[in-house]
Amino acid sequence: MSFRSHFFACVFWLLWMLGSSQTAGAAEQVKRLALVWPGAPTTEFEGARAFWPRLGELGWIEGKNIAFAKYFANGDFNRLPTLMAEALRGNPDLIVTTGSQGALAGKRATTAVPILSIMGDPVGMGLVASLSRPGGNLTGMSSQNVEELPSKWVELLRELQPRLSRVAMIVNPDNPVSPTMITAVTRATSAFGITLAVLEARRVEDFAPAIEQARKRAQAVIVMPDTIAFIAQRLIAAETEKHRLPAVYGSSDFVVAGGLISYGPDYGALWRRMGDYADKILKGAVAAEMPIEQPTTFNLGVNLKAARAIGVTVPQSVLERADKVIQ
Repeated sequence: MSFRSHFFACVFWLLWMLGSSQTAGAAEQVKRLALVWPGAPTTEFEGARAFWPRLGELGWIEGKNIAFAKYFANGDFNRLPTLMAEALRGNPDLIVTTGSQGALAGKRATTAVPILSIMGDPVGMGLVASLSRPGGNLTGMSSQNVEELPSKWVELLRELQPRLSRVAMIVNPDNPVSPTMITAVTRATSAFGITLAVLEARRVEDFAPAIEQARKRAQAVIVMPDTIAFIAQRLIAAETEKHRLPAVYGSSDFVVAGGLISYGPDYGALWRRMGDYADKILKGAVAAEMPIEQPTTFNLGVNLKAARAIGVTVPQSVLERADKVIQ
């Protein structure tokens, strides 16, 4: 081989090696995000859908610099440990989950991989040391203000029914936040001299009999925010309409599904912030040092079609405050 040929061969080889190195480097930059969802793919509630576009806005493009793996428990919380273990086998850079059950399962599965979650009461459940400095590998958003929400729910029901004296609350006893919420709602109802009956619903099929019992024991019902309740939201709306039972919910998703009235955090805003947090963690931020944020905006939703169906007149004062009104 001539010197000239040998020279060009060496140059070609060096360029090929440099290209291969850059390709390998680009491949190494692809981050892995595992979503472990306690519910089902068809019940990803409205607010959660804001997460994916926010990641895109921040430059995360699937197949280019991020890869997603999704795991669904379909409402069976007993599957969460298995799904977390399966997700960890994929060596994720970040696990995203939701609900107190999802956060608990994540914390029990790993202390190394960062976990991002929307949770009810992370301090009360012992998941983090404090909201300002959570420590460990878990951070995210707190979705429930136990001081404000129960009082608002009771006040709304009283506006719909000024002579309200008996309320039922439907809770999932397997949700670790339930005892705290029951105490808060009890305090709120007692302040107005209202009797509270607590009814349980662990599974989707438990809601119909629970609502039937609520009709016998109360004039209105509070449905505690919970993954199972989100899965069953259309069933719950249909059953409360069937029994002509006014009900208040913690998310406007229920109003969209046919429920009467809701008051709760702006989940779309929370999930956009989850996107911001995911972006920071994937770029190297430490979860232990990222404060768990509480909601700053709350939405009031009203479904006038549901109101007409159960014979309830929604006061103009409520409609004027509503962020979402379904005709």
